[in-house]
Amino acid sequence: MAVLLMAVCLPTAAPAGIKIEGDASAVKVEASDAPLSELLEALKKSFGLEFRSSAPLNMPINGSFSGSLQEVVTSVLFLKDFNFVYAASKTGPVVDIFNPSGEGADSPGVPRNTPMATAALPPPNGGARPLPPGGPHLAGRGPGKRED
Repeated sequence: MAVLLMAVCLPTAAPAGIKIEGDASAVKVEASDAPLSELLEALKKSFGLEFRSSAPLNMPINGSFSGSLQEVVTSVLFLKDFNFVYAASKTGPVVDIFNPSGEGADSPGVPRNTPMATAALPPPNGGARPLPPGGPHLAGRGPGKRED
């Protein structure tokens, strides 16, 4: 048991400029002029994070990040102003990364160079029905309960 605990808490081998500690629920990452692509590869090696990108990932990352794997990935990508989708799959976490905001980022389903104001939008209520009396309810969880 002690050997297993030590293996989980020891820093994971990562490229120079990247230090990763912890498990997917409590990750600590330190990066010093590490290319984003190398940081994501190190997270892939450590936690099975899969990532795909339509944008270059060569910009340097500097800083300390901590939290769950999702929180760390979110913080790093927000730092560089990327658009992305983080999701869980049967094989583990997956992140799809798109061009940084404001740099000609394409939105899925919107033709390139189409101003967002002219993109097809759903009806104002999206076809939704009014909420039942008493406010929103989460299926199977009862009124007012949230899953964090």
